Amino acid sequence: MGGAQLLAELARRYAHEYDPESATYDFIELAVAAGLQPSTTLQFTVKRISPRYYVGRGQFAGLAQRAHAEGVDLVALNVPLTPVQQRNWEHDLGLPVLSRYDLIFAIFEQNARTAEGKLQVELARLHYELPRIVRSYEQLDPLAGGIGTLGPGEQLTERIKRRHRRRIHEIEQRLGELRSQRALRRRHRERSGVFIASIVGYTNVGKSTLLNRLTGSGVLVADQYFATLDPTARALVLPASAGAAVDPADALVTTYVPPARILLTDTVGFLDDLPAELVQSFRATLEEMEGASLLIHLADASHARVEAQIDAVRKIVREIGLGATPELLVFNKVDRLDAPGRRDLAARHPEALQLSALTGEGIDALLQALARAHSASKVVAS
Repeated sequence: MGGAQLLAELARRYAHEYDPESATYDFIELAVAAGLQPSTTLQFTVKRISPRYYVGRGQFAGLAQRAHAEGVDLVALNVPLTPVQQRNWEHDLGLPVLSRYDLIFAIFEQNARTAEGKLQVELARLHYELPRIVRSYEQLDPLAGGIGTLGPGEQLTERIKRRHRRRIHEIEQRLGELRSQRALRRRHRERSGVFIASIVGYTNVGKSTLLNRLTGSGVLVADQYFATLDPTARALVLPASAGAAVDPADALVTTYVPPARILLTDTVGFLDDLPAELVQSFRATLEEMEGASLLIHLADASHARVEAQIDAVRKIVREIGLGATPELLVFNKVDRLDAPGRRDLAARHPEALQLSALTGEGIDALLQALARAHSASKVVAS
């Protein structure tokens, strides 16, 4: 997918729900990551969702006029569309139309590299497409089947649906096997007492860069949404000096903590308003975080919507049942902030760490925090 011209139309139910400038940036990032080249961006405020187009008829007419005047060959909408709405858009506009979910699916399909990741994306896509297999084929010969029977178009539609369902069943069986294998590995890690810290965060906040910085691994790093989909686990040895802990009974006494080996895991980045089909399909991957003793919540300090992104990540963490897992909030990319920006960030989140995974600034403070968390977990376990 890579149209040279793209009309990106942004819509939200209520104007106060989003900042237009940052929302536009977020959508353009999605479009670019999906392989599109946005040429024109329009914004509409949708106060009442239309069952036909999502936007009102007047807004649709205005957008259609602009699209044809600019000669675009594709329209992308920053909202999820129902199957009927998407069909109406393409029929009445006469152009291919992609919804926000279409873009997300395209990115996931491009970036899935392991067999499991590809199966998860395919499963999500099949679930998403199943209700969108419309009876357009029935137009082949609507009367050929007679009353109470299926015509050739209806038969073709049903065959396609059956094929989708068979493939869904096959993939779910295979992913179920992989899920069981993951559960066994998690139980083994839990029995062995391995301390696991999972890096979570909004997409493109630098999770892979941080993992590489901490462990010296070669995980793929790309400045685009959802560059990493497959789960990654790397061992990290905490230096003994980072493990010095203060005895609560005597502030002058420190306890030596020897070097500790922990496991860092990194998985798919989160995004506000992810398709439910994707969340469900990647649940087996997200379950890798279930055994975590700590969630390193990485946020992009330089992003205009950083607070909204933090809220979105915490919402998903709660939805997958990990709301009770301890969280360490860490702001990445502080090298892009000036001194007043850093002070403001510290005032809003005094408990959080600030670092730059790119330059290495603040990494020692993170290592010390991980050592303290690891030491505390051993005390609780004993």
